[in-house]
Amino acid sequence: MAKVEFINTKRVRIETIEGDIYDIGYSDQTNYQINQKYDNHYINVVSELFDKYYDGTLQSIWGNILREMYRENLSGFLWISKDESIHDRIEIGKKIKELRQLQNLSAKDFAQKIGMDAGNLSRIEQGKFSVGLDTLNKIARALNTRIDFVPKDKFNNNLKNINNMEKKMYNPEETFSIGKNTDSFEKLESLCKEEAEKLLNTLDISDRPSVSIPFWTKDLPSELICVCNFTTNGKGKTKYNLDFSQSTL
Repeated sequence: MAKVEFINTKRVRIETIEGDIYDIGYSDQTNYQINQKYDNHYINVVSELFDKYYDGTLQSIWGNILREMYRENLSGFLWISKDESIHDRIEIGKKIKELRQLQNLSAKDFAQKIGMDAGNLSRIEQGKFSVGLDTLNKIARALNTRIDFVPKDKFNNNLKNINNMEKKMYNPEETFSIGKNTDSFEKLESLCKEEAEKLLNTLDISDRPSVSIPFWTKDLPSELICVCNFTTNGKGKTKYNLDFSQSTL
């Protein structure tokens, strides 16, 4: 089952059965209080919803999962942030396993050599466990290698980033409120396009391949208008599309 846990009273971390990790944020403590009062009701419901509906895309979260949360009388979330570091963990784990096998070391023998439980070593090699620097350094020494900082392609864009210092780094906890619940669809669509164009010129999202930003109405209770999906290609060019299919209006 998907693993669901409260990081604090307004923030939840979810690890899906596929290994994807998301943080989702709320405006208040309502879901935390429900979870505390009703024997982990929130955690159990959200875990089941992710197992049933999550298909590897943010659209499935903003769509079926969010709608079913409303039906369960849970508060809808304000933002989602995907943890992309899992891909780095997978690559590191593969490299550790490759080097271990090149030295003809079994997982059990190598775990004993570095004083680690064999199960934890297996999780590290599968990219399912975040390794601290001290532990990673111990593993590197045992494999007769060392930790080093290897430049990635995106680091070659440093000069470009310096020239764009006026851009604002994207904060996943920031919300964007525009329009009213009573506005026509045409007006809301126009406002969303205007906001998306502004974000395209002012937000720096070059450190990630994609970002999904929800646009909410200013009314209370606010309603989800659409999700603006930004994607960046290998050349640093960013584009967006507006997904109105997840709207709660």
